[in-house]
Amino acid sequence: MQVAFYQSESEQPHPGRARAIIKAHPEVRELMVRNPWTALIAVSILLVQTALAFGMGELGFGYWWLSLTDRLLRWRVRQSC
Repeated sequence: MQVAFYQSESEQPHPGRARAIIKAHPEVRELMVRNPWTALIAVSILLVQTALAFGMGELGFGYWWLSLTDRLLRWRVRQSC
């Protein structure tokens, strides 16, 4: 059976791969920076999901509807990014 992915022998292949990419393409270094918006986006998503859960619980919807609404919301957010 043919393997569909590469299994690395090292425990952490990412640092070596990042160094190889930077060596081959130094301009990529500009893209490897911390994004200050990440924490705000994560907290915002957490607050929206918590508010949805609370709101749907107050309206008497069960967990099935909460799960469906959450998936639809996440799909919509991913489509807009």
